Amino acid sequence: MPRETLKVERVISYLKSHKKHVLIGASFFCILVYAVLFFIPKPVQFSYAGPTCISQVTLFPDLHKGAARSFDVSFEEKWKLGSLALTSLKTCFTANKEPKTGSELVSTAPFGGIVARKHFAVSVPKQPLAQLSSLSKKAIPSTKPLLIPLSAADNIYSYKLQVGKKTVACRGEEAILRCDIQKLPIDQGSKYQYILTKKFKSMNTVTAGSGTFETLKATAIIDSSVKPSQVVYDKPRTLSFKTDKRLKKAKVALVQDKTPIPFT
Repeated sequence: MPRETLKVERVISYLKSHKKHVLIGASFFCILVYAVLFFIPKPVQFSYAGPTCISQVTLFPDLHKGAARSFDVSFEEKWKLGSLALTSLKTCFTANKEPKTGSELVSTAPFGGIVARKHFAVSVPKQPLAQLSSLSKKAIPSTKPLLIPLSAADNIYSYKLQVGKKTVACRGEEAILRCDIQKLPIDQGSKYQYILTKKFKSMNTVTAGSGTFETLKATAIIDSSVKPSQVVYDKPRTLSFKTDKRLKKAKVALVQDKTPIPFT
């Protein structure tokens, strides 16, 4: 009789003579596997920058319901047979309340029951902060969007900048807020107080910071080849002007009695 056959028979004989121990061991193994798959929470790092998703295989995802205070659970990358979703490869979490720093337990289960319930520990980091100190370091142009750096990218909150009684929206681009201050009634070479506010969905607006900023002074002409009120009797071939700032580009118009005069 081959040696391998003898080993198999010995194993079968041992199992028959130790049914109780085998049953206990198998039950313990099944409980351990079940606990690993369903009881032990899977860590999830919440992101303010965009969708918070993890790779997770879920059978019949359309039957699952989530249980959480602050997050909605959805399933993506589904494999379907007709209209029936057999499985999904990605589980995503969307904040339905203002995110609070800390950890929250989120669970999903078929029909929202207790069988095959999966747990996730969603960890929420500190909220991104606006780096407003950069606004007081140098004057800003009033004809371009105001750029406010953030400590981290944020697409969860909507931001607005208020100057006086007027406000403009700020768009989040990576870790920068772009505020359209050129739509505000502000002048060059002036100081203004501002309030930066943020809002989560339809919740109340809160103040994200405040301070003052100064706009750049307008470029001034400090000298010219033709002086103000000067009478010119001949036709000059050139006109020159000196400004108090270095110019990158400029638009010049020659007008007489509101009539444009063509020139090169």
